[in-house]
Amino acid sequence: MLETIRKRIADSEPFRRLREGVAAACPGEALAIRGASGSLMAFVATHIHEQRHRQTVLIVSDDDRAEQLRDDCALLIGDHGVRLYGHGPSHKATLLDMTAPIAQVETLRTLSNGDQAIVITSAVALASRVPLPERFRQRCLQLNAGSSHPFEELVEALRNLGFERKDFVEEHGDYSVRGGILDVYPYVGDHPLRIEFWGDTVESVREFDVLSKRSIRELQSASIVASLEADSDDDKEPTGSLFDYLEPEALLVVEEPMLIEREIEELVREGVRNILTWESLEPLIARH
Repeated sequence: MLETIRKRIADSEPFRRLREGVAAACPGEALAIRGASGSLMAFVATHIHEQRHRQTVLIVSDDDRAEQLRDDCALLIGDHGVRLYGHGPSHKATLLDMTAPIAQVETLRTLSNGDQAIVITSAVALASRVPLPERFRQRCLQLNAGSSHPFEELVEALRNLGFERKDFVEEHGDYSVRGGILDVYPYVGDHPLRIEFWGDTVESVREFDVLSKRSIRELQSASIVASLEADSDDDKEPTGSLFDYLEPEALLVVEEPMLIEREIEELVREGVRNILTWESLEPLIARH
């Protein structure tokens, strides 16, 4: 049924004109799309994404709308091709919500790898300052089974990246050490990792269930990605934005630009930390 609906929408006259407009569009050129309300915006974003095979960013006014369209896009093309770019911990209303920062880190990791994903983001997330890509890559540790990696240096690196040592890992940002076994819960991925060493050689890397502690699957390689929060209060650290992670040919779909502008201006008036103004974001949007 869903495929039938998708085909009927794709074959409609408005979507034919949309395809023609997107095919002819150049960087910095804007197309006005009207009448795409509700879940139809997900059809627009996925249609454009599949047509151009580029990174596609759908920008909406608030977090609830972003989550709704993330779910809709995932229903249309699958979870693997959709990322929710959540805001970091700087907004006073979300200090206790770890879901958004984890989604933010996962998305930056995806874009750093050059993956052609659809990213759905809100005004507050778009305005959030994040480490520049080079600094972000420094906060990612790559481990390969069978490779050599000094055990104590890895533990020290985790401490320096803001991971907290626990008896047992329970949540993102925890790690534990038992003999030559290192358990760590990165900020990317649904499960913690168990890394077994023989001396300074990585013997095996496994995902395991955080509750039962049973192994889920063995991996040949894994990335340990740290939180961005440790950098968020460092005024001396140069920062960037989501735009620093996008390819020059990335496509932006901006839903209700005036609402997004209003949301960001309200954040500035509230004194929210580590955000960019609309005046600084507007030229970045206009490049794409």
